[in-house]
Amino acid sequence: MAFGPHRALRRLVLVPAAVAAFIGTPAVALEPAETARILAGLEPAPAGLSPLARPMIAPYARAVSERWQAYQRRIGEPMRAWARTEIGDATGGRVFYPLSGPDFISVQQLYPDAVHFVLVALQRADPPPPLDRYSPRELSEFLGRFRLAWERVSSLGFFRTEDLDADADETGIRIGVTGPLMAFAARAGYEIVSVDPVRLSADGADLEPRAGDRSSRGTWESVRLTLAKEGRTVLLDYVRMDLSDANLSRHGASRTWLESAAAHPTVLKAASHLPQRPHFSILRNAVLARAPSLWQDETGIDYALLAREFEVTLYGLFTKPHALFSPGSQRALAAAYAEQSLRVRPLGFRVGYEKESGSSVQVAVRLASMVEAPSGARHAAIASAQAPGLRHKALSGAAAAPGAEASAALEREIQALEARIARQLERLAARPRKAFVGGRTEEEPFGDYVQYVRKHLMASAPKGVPSVGRAALISLSIGGDGQLQAVEFDRSSGSTAFDRRLRAAARQLGPFAPLPQPLRERADVLVITFQIPDP
Repeated sequence: MAFGPHRALRRLVLVPAAVAAFIGTPAVALEPAETARILAGLEPAPAGLSPLARPMIAPYARAVSERWQAYQRRIGEPMRAWARTEIGDATGGRVFYPLSGPDFISVQQLYPDAVHFVLVALQRADPPPPLDRYSPRELSEFLGRFRLAWERVSSLGFFRTEDLDADADETGIRIGVTGPLMAFAARAGYEIVSVDPVRLSADGADLEPRAGDRSSRGTWESVRLTLAKEGRTVLLDYVRMDLSDANLSRHGASRTWLESAAAHPTVLKAASHLPQRPHFSILRNAVLARAPSLWQDETGIDYALLAREFEVTLYGLFTKPHALFSPGSQRALAAAYAEQSLRVRPLGFRVGYEKESGSSVQVAVRLASMVEAPSGARHAAIASAQAPGLRHKALSGAAAAPGAEASAALEREIQALEARIARQLERLAARPRKAFVGGRTEEEPFGDYVQYVRKHLMASAPKGVPSVGRAALISLSIGGDGQLQAVEFDRSSGSTAFDRRLRAAARQLGPFAPLPQPLRERADVLVITFQIPDP
């Protein structure tokens, strides 16, 4: 059929437009929840992307799922099982994680029941990745970089500062911080309700919504993710803030907010030993003065200061810092591990920087008398603890009174505190040492025994996949004599019938062979977390 000149011209215009629409226009705009699931590798065929972009997602999802499962076996599952018995609950509470980067993956495993997570780092949050607006070339580049980030996190268990800084300096496609937070939340079973830019209020009392162009990077200095899980609303705040003394001493609102945030259970992990340096004293003193508890690796607060304010339980092993850092860091911590070797508890997962001696963790709970003391007394105690050569005293109101009577009262208080600490240490020493490992670990001395138990469990576990298609996580506690002491579900499969059959099968196991001697030197009870069905 012949066409007239005007009709032919109209056809030339419409065909490229249709092709462009096919290539770059999504069927519907992506909601934050769908973006998060794509980033997490949980949405292999998203309807919200253009037809040309969709084929890129399935191989990305497979690769991310493999890295996530590897992380869970090596770090995530053992960490979660360990935290269940070794950390006090933060149910309904807030957890503070300074110098965190986008490491929601760790803090939510340590405190799974918290309802407010506060992360602080130096990098800008950035907007949620606009996956539905990327061209196929841009989407391919972004997914490649995000996949590499998953690989690094699954291997190291944390984000390297140099990688975050390098990404922040990019002028084109960036991963940012908001994207990883969304992906980790989706993988942890949270639904993403909303993602919004926030800023610190002028008086530092709280965070508030930030107005502005939501497509502009400048609007997204800090971000709040509103999440939902099991009927609970959970807030995840990421605050961009320079935590050095130079910045905090100049910005009163930032300091006010920091000191309020530090009055909650605190986490310090892979912090480059910054809290031990003189120019991070405001952060350090806020945690020492206000935090009810602290979970940290060796890069957190100096043990010599921490032990004066908290009852500290040691896990794993520490002899010296990673070669990247000053060899003189945490000498008191190394001495404490040597002196308390019989009381040090095992740690069945990797944390922080990889060192020759392995990983170390300190769980610190504030001494009762310091929690009850007036605020001024707590600050005075910290000041005296940080002064060279001065013995720490748990100051109370009686300490301020002059004369012999006050001195005698203070001495009695010190003696009572020392006696209380001694009793607490005796109770800790009497508790069985537990090692927490994943069901696929090959780490010595656990690997062979874990695979022996795994073989027995898999032979009796229900076959097939639960009706809801989700794997269960189940932990077996085995005593030194090989007796099965406990069977606990860390995560339901979602199918009551499948869970019931799995629990019944697990309870029929044992007794197993006694724990081998090299393993018994590390632990009295071995807790192994398995994923069923096993991938």
